[in-house]
Amino acid sequence: MPTAGRPIQVTGPSTFKRIVIGTCIVIIMTAITVIALKLGMRDGSPASPNPGSPASPTTAPSTGTSAEPTVGTFAAPKTTKAAGHRTAPTDPSDLGVLVNKEHPLRPSTYEPKDLASLGDEKLRKQAATALRELIAGAKEDGHALMLVSGYRSAERQESLHQSYVELNGKKKAERFSARAGQSEHQTGLAADVGSGTCDVKKCFANTYAGKWVAKHAHEYGFIVRYPKGQEKVTGYDYEPWHLRFLGREVTEDYVASGAKTLEAYYGIE
Repeated sequence: MPTAGRPIQVTGPSTFKRIVIGTCIVIIMTAITVIALKLGMRDGSPASPNPGSPASPTTAPSTGTSAEPTVGTFAAPKTTKAAGHRTAPTDPSDLGVLVNKEHPLRPSTYEPKDLASLGDEKLRKQAATALRELIAGAKEDGHALMLVSGYRSAERQESLHQSYVELNGKKKAERFSARAGQSEHQTGLAADVGSGTCDVKKCFANTYAGKWVAKHAHEYGFIVRYPKGQEKVTGYDYEPWHLRFLGREVTEDYVASGAKTLEAYYGIE
């Protein structure tokens, strides 16, 4: 209770100032909020999706601003190229040349001009360099790989094929041996690799070295040319040891395409 006879002070100067300042702050904040809401309506908030057109689960909705993904959206994954739209090179010197029973070398006596030695065998220079790198990479991971068979001349290939025909019969021989002009070895781009265990045999795939090759060959520009389950497409039996050099650029595209064989990659099956 106030003391009798003393006047009651309702507000002092400092209290009044605080009230005025507080009121001004409230008015300013309210104005800012109203302006922000109006601007938002003018720019346009994301509209509700059309019930008849569901959004793609791999595509982020457009916000009209940054293309960067935001919380609650998904960045579209990199698309892979569909196999079958490339043209198979016919020039025997092309790193991507397709060679099989239906697409023989022209001429059938083709001999590469840039052969380089790799031990007792030879490959084209680029393939030889890449294989040395592959062998070095395998060694770092504890696997001793070597080149078992590389370039073969047309004469050597024909002689080898005939010996297999005489030993196994024509039908069986042509499942694993190519005639002259139809062999990838004649291009200098094919390399049969081994580790001393199951060399040039299907069981190579089950060795540690064979598994390493299957997993890492593409990193050096090679593919396993005759994969399992694709015998009807390639025309030859499964050969986990037979690598084909395409070069890093083509091999990267080959892997990205999802093709299982070079024939499929070129749309020829």
